[in-house]
Amino acid sequence: MKLKFFIVFSFVNLGLFLRPDVAFCTLVGAGSSITGVSPLNGEGAAALQQQEQIFQEQRRIQEEEAEQEAAIAQEKQTEFLAKLQTLKDDLASKLQDATNALFDIDTLRQQFLDAKKHIPEDPWREINGEKKYVMSENSEFVNFSGQIQEVGPTGVRILGQYGNLAGQEEYFLINFPYKVQAGEYINPSKIYVAVEDGQFGYVTEDGLGKHITQLNYGNPCARPSNADSVEKLALQLTPDEESRINSAKADASAKSELAVAAQKRLQDFLDKNDPERIAAAQRKASEELGLEFDLREAVKGDPIGLLSMGERYRDGNGVPKDSAKAKEFLGKAAAAGNQTAVQELSKLTQDSTATNNISQN
Repeated sequence: MKLKFFIVFSFVNLGLFLRPDVAFCTLVGAGSSITGVSPLNGEGAAALQQQEQIFQEQRRIQEEEAEQEAAIAQEKQTEFLAKLQTLKDDLASKLQDATNALFDIDTLRQQFLDAKKHIPEDPWREINGEKKYVMSENSEFVNFSGQIQEVGPTGVRILGQYGNLAGQEEYFLINFPYKVQAGEYINPSKIYVAVEDGQFGYVTEDGLGKHITQLNYGNPCARPSNADSVEKLALQLTPDEESRINSAKADASAKSELAVAAQKRLQDFLDKNDPERIAAAQRKASEELGLEFDLREAVKGDPIGLLSMGERYRDGNGVPKDSAKAKEFLGKAAAAGNQTAVQELSKLTQDSTATNNISQN
């Protein structure tokens, strides 16, 4: 009977048991088998060595590719985090700018109103036969201060400031009703005003002629019969002041739009680079639109918008958590007549007081 043999070679690639020139041989015959070890001829050993080299080269290439992929992934991750942080910082900055601009509106208005409460000395003056209230809207009176340089028969020469003058300058004041001496300073605790009234000339110690601005204090006089209506009108904002407040509102509105745009850029970046967040971003869409709406309404002075922004800063909803800003927004909403804001402001104040007491204990 002829035997059919099947030779199976098992190459040991890692060299754990055999030399490169040796292989297992398994002979399988009819009803019998013989297993033994047989050395490879020269061609077999060369083929095995070549196979080992190919394997090692493939393994090296795979390791290099894996390292390159890891480096690329790390670089992309670093770029992603850097861009993300930049967008977050930009949003935080623009939110801060918008909030500050909103508060600047009331600050500017209050500055104008407070200035009207500081009444200068002798508020009613008679100049060239006409009685004038120094705080009137179109008043030409300007503040003055400084040190008395010389007291003359017609007035006093002063080194100091007047009007919008930035530095110190000599000027001459006529009709000043108060007794002063050279070397004294105009009383800084009081407000004095006068109107510009041409030039005054005098001769310096060097014998040179010099011309300086002349201010006219006017003659203090009694209040006229229409004083109440004139003084009440002077307490109102002037068209110029209203214009400046409107400019501040426009600035706040523009900055709120920039904050909204920065928020959109951040969300778009997250959606594009992190697909898993797309669903979450869609769920937040209404909240984002709510923040945009609340911010715009707050800039307009709407009580509901102010209340909503106060609650957002209180809870950290869409904006950084900030109790101080929450109180400011709630305070503005309460001042505008929103009763919910009154209640929430009271709760927030009580919570802050309780927290401070616990901290002190």
